[in-house]
Amino acid sequence: MAENNWLIFLHIPFLLALLWLGGRWLPLPLRNWARLGGLLRVSAGLLLGWLYQHAWDGGGDTWGYHAEALRLWELLSDSPGAYFEVFLGKVPPGEWLFARQPRALFFAAVMAFPVALAGGNYYIASAYVTLVSWLGLMIGMRGLHRAGYAVGPWLVALCLWPSIIFWSSGILKETLMLGVIGVILSQLPMLLGQASLRGYRMLLLLITFWFLWQLKYYVAGVAFASLGALSLGQWVEKRFMSQKLAWWCFGGGWLLLLAIASITYPKLYVPVVLQSLYDNYLLFHALGDAPQVVSYPFWDGTLVGALLSVPTVLGFGLFWPLPGGHWSPSSLLAGLENLTLLVMVVVAAVNGKRNKGQGSWGITRIQASGLIYGLVMLLFVGLATPNLGTWMRYKVMYLPLLIAWLLPHLGTSWVKKFRLPFSDLGARS
Repeated sequence: MAENNWLIFLHIPFLLALLWLGGRWLPLPLRNWARLGGLLRVSAGLLLGWLYQHAWDGGGDTWGYHAEALRLWELLSDSPGAYFEVFLGKVPPGEWLFARQPRALFFAAVMAFPVALAGGNYYIASAYVTLVSWLGLMIGMRGLHRAGYAVGPWLVALCLWPSIIFWSSGILKETLMLGVIGVILSQLPMLLGQASLRGYRMLLLLITFWFLWQLKYYVAGVAFASLGALSLGQWVEKRFMSQKLAWWCFGGGWLLLLAIASITYPKLYVPVVLQSLYDNYLLFHALGDAPQVVSYPFWDGTLVGALLSVPTVLGFGLFWPLPGGHWSPSSLLAGLENLTLLVMVVVAAVNGKRNKGQGSWGITRIQASGLIYGLVMLLFVGLATPNLGTWMRYKVMYLPLLIAWLLPHLGTSWVKKFRLPFSDLGARS
């Protein structure tokens, strides 16, 4: 298929229709912010593709996905059976860029459909997959909003925060990952007994978890533990009318479900995970430029070493780089964003201390589960990929949780100008 950039003008009406329809799932003023977020996401996806091709490393994995998607679409026409076997983890005959990365090949097989719809045009396919992901987020926010949860902080974190928008838009696995997580979270009220249990909802949950597992199995594993522990805690509270017992079961549920995942799936077995993280850590140090690679003095591939490295990983994972030093333009922008995040943390901490005793920092199980999930993802990313460029990209796995949690605690007058309900997500739990 030829790359015809002029085709984008034929697709613009359909893309705008998707943007308009998705925004209608939320009430005003959230609707307008959601549409703005969708437009920003599409623009970020286009910019990401252009930068990878013309300014960075000549294409990167995003253009690799596009190239493989074109080949897989041709494979679907010639040998449908071989194409669909990709979804079962099999590699088709021949030479493939992602032959040793079955999850990357799975994503390329999924991308074959929007690439074909776009007539082979990278940028049109990027716009479609970005909007599909955005629609998944809108489905999640709609489900949570209808159940009485405030989604304003999540809208800001997922659709307006610059680095999150940029690194989860376009033809990237993280783009679909966030959309799938949004659909999963739309069923959170059902899992917590706040919506009726329906067969089609359970089926949707199973399909989306399977899809997430195929994209990023470790994200799916931790998400499963998170939602399972929440459901257990909610059931115990309703059954025994005890908040204390519910919290104990919630914590025990986290440990139990992580243990089950570790036992039943070899790649999630704790010693295997730790060794895999450490091997990646050593690889980055062997290949990376010293100023852009972080060292952890206690990290040695053991659980004790991982725990001792937590403070260092937290500091670098959230606030590195800060402005200063000899960095690239992208690093400078990341530094300014991290400085903003640091100021937000300080302001929230000051407000929390000022309002001590008023219950403003009372944490719910939903918030606790989200923070645990974010911490686990941060440790996964930080311990395995202590490289500046990689870290900037993979912050999308945990940064939205921190931002959404911080926003309700800023308490500054300028926040009101956004007309967004900055109350916490877990107000009902």
